[in-house]
Amino acid sequence: MIMTWKKTVSVFLAVFLAIAFMPAFVSTSHAADKFELEWTDVSFDAGSDANEWIFTKQDSVGIKDAVSEDESIATVTCRPGELVIYPVKEGSTNIIVTGENDQVINVSVSVTASYYEKKLKDRTSFGCYWYGSKKLYIDSYPGAEGTIKISKDTYKFTIGESGSEKIKLKKVYKLNTKIKATINYNGYTTTKSKYFFSGTDYEYVKASKHRAQINCFSLHKGDYVEVTYKGKTYKKKITKDYDAKNKTVTIKINNKLKSNSTITVKIVNKDKKTLLEDTVKLEKWKYYVPDEDEDEGEGESDEYGY
Repeated sequence: MIMTWKKTVSVFLAVFLAIAFMPAFVSTSHAADKFELEWTDVSFDAGSDANEWIFTKQDSVGIKDAVSEDESIATVTCRPGELVIYPVKEGSTNIIVTGENDQVINVSVSVTASYYEKKLKDRTSFGCYWYGSKKLYIDSYPGAEGTIKISKDTYKFTIGESGSEKIKLKKVYKLNTKIKATINYNGYTTTKSKYFFSGTDYEYVKASKHRAQINCFSLHKGDYVEVTYKGKTYKKKITKDYDAKNKTVTIKINNKLKSNSTITVKIVNKDKKTLLEDTVKLEKWKYYVPDEDEDEGEGESDEYGY
């Protein structure tokens, strides 16, 4: 009787445990058979990247195949656990995705005009638009066409195969003059604006007892390089263009320059607009005694006066 009772209890426990764990086994097996994607709706707009990634959900079976219903709108590539969708042109289509269990899911894709307008705007940029430059570069998609308006002047252009086009300017435009470009490409249009800014700078200042040497960048004909020391200002007029190049300008100073004293360096354009102004302390590394045959630099200097 006792042995029979023990066997009965053992059988009961075995049956109970089998029933208790059965739902878990069934659930796990069922989840592994399901095919699910993280999302099934894709929209390419002004905030989108060049492609969109879609992954399978956790515990989902993998992807066997994916096909675009209209590859003129969007194309797709796939791997077992992910899709990559690429926009082609404005419009809507579906991506038909098949799981490893042969279950099919449709992913809707929408490509808007704002996507291409934003990409065109991001691709378009200016170069060499500093004051004094007589050329301007416009970068965009090869084959893009457009116009640039500066003051009352209009320049037309077509972007070459390199993706960049040089525009020869009719004249030197004033500092802060607006540059507005309108670009057309594949039926999409964007505009880009900049202003001529001061690209003039100096790399360093050195001095001896009666000379200041200023190594300048991007000086232009008609500019003045000026040095003020102990209340007196000395200047030198630039007679050539040094666009995007360095030029060392030497200015004679009547008062004796001393180490650790300060001078003010200023560069003014032909319209009397300040391109640069800075006060420099003549520290040891900036203070030197030049050789006898040292180049006097551009032009002659004298006390301030236009």
